[in-house]
Amino acid sequence: MNVATTDIAATDIANADIANTNIPGPAGKLGLGLYVRILTSDFLQVSKGLFKRYGDMAFMTMGFNNHILVLRHPHHVEQVLKDKRFTRVDPKNSLELISPRALNITDFTTQPHWDSKYALFNDYLKQQTNREMSAVDTHLASMTVRWDQAIASKANVDASRDILHLTTSILCELAFDQPPPADVQQIDDTKYYLTRVAVFLQLLPPLLRVPSRIMRFFPGVGKQIKRREQFAKTIVSHHIKRDSKPQNYLAALVAREKITSAKSEETKKIDGEIMTALFVGSDPLDKAIVNTLFFLAKYPEWQQIAREDKSNKQLVNCLFEALRLLPPYPVMARVANQPVTLGNYTIPAGTTCVTVPEQTHLHPHFWQEPSTFNPDRFSNNKNQPGFIAFSLGNHKCPGKSRVIRIAPYVLRRLVDNYQFALVSRDYSPVFKGSLSFKDNVHFKLTKIKQSTKCAA
Repeated sequence: MNVATTDIAATDIANADIANTNIPGPAGKLGLGLYVRILTSDFLQVSKGLFKRYGDMAFMTMGFNNHILVLRHPHHVEQVLKDKRFTRVDPKNSLELISPRALNITDFTTQPHWDSKYALFNDYLKQQTNREMSAVDTHLASMTVRWDQAIASKANVDASRDILHLTTSILCELAFDQPPPADVQQIDDTKYYLTRVAVFLQLLPPLLRVPSRIMRFFPGVGKQIKRREQFAKTIVSHHIKRDSKPQNYLAALVAREKITSAKSEETKKIDGEIMTALFVGSDPLDKAIVNTLFFLAKYPEWQQIAREDKSNKQLVNCLFEALRLLPPYPVMARVANQPVTLGNYTIPAGTTCVTVPEQTHLHPHFWQEPSTFNPDRFSNNKNQPGFIAFSLGNHKCPGKSRVIRIAPYVLRRLVDNYQFALVSRDYSPVFKGSLSFKDNVHFKLTKIKQSTKCAA
């Protein structure tokens, strides 16, 4: 393998052309070796190594004429995410890969457009706005009862598990009018496993994308696909058996596909979208709440500041700073659908441009002391240049509005009623489909006797 030797930042090199592999980065045909490394290790670690060695741009020719450009510089990242000449990676390489029907390239042309599914999902959640905070209050009250019991028995709480159950319960009530599955953690693991596979496959050239009929026989993948299918069958079965059919997102999917039974051949039509609803509807909210509580526990002085400021401004600043240091989505990819000039480079059509929000959020030229938890950096501007936690442009995260609306409300209720302390300070973020901690976050809670009402 030939590797470029320059360590000069990409912005300092003039008149380079990506087609000639003059952008700093691995050169030559890397083939399947790097694919295996990305799948078996952690793409975050791979990208960190690339940026450390090659600066703000790293170009990889990964075999089969498959070009990938990994970007860190905020200006480059914002252009790629906002410019309409860059499009979302073909949906068959997106999270929809968790649907076997979408995995099959020959079948894919029959699938509704990925963004139209987001629109349908968001439309039905907007219709539930009046019920939303009622659902939040109901499920939050149930969780805090369990936390009070843990305090009484001098036990620690598993915040990762409990917040996941909270956000999944809210989503299931609003989108499906059903309680969450009994095995929420298993379904979450399935979601992460298949998402990791999806991220890996979106780096593959078209000739190596595996059809679903083969993918199902891969070790581990087939088991997770069957679990997802069973989850969809259960959800659809409950819906069909109900005498009164609520008008929700699930009902819209069932009507669109004309599903009349919970047989596998019918539920497979929408099982990917049901799982996607869980991911879009609960995952960003789940991570935002857990990660903010983690930093408030790690830095108790900020926890006290947020608790005393009843305007919620400091609490929201803490939320955004947590999203900066631990963004929910670790990788965002776009494809240049025509030649595009980026800085001093010409990016040819068909190049996959990969952005890594965690690295962009730590860029030393755009963030003062980037590794430091400092919520004050968001005091005057929540739309900081280089802040891409929810992506940008036409394909920004559809879950952003729910995070901004619900997370501060939940966090206010929690910090007003509990003092949070970390049981262990040894938590490492890893890529598990989204950016999460390797181990569940546990807190030692102390009940605050004179709790205050949630700020309006």
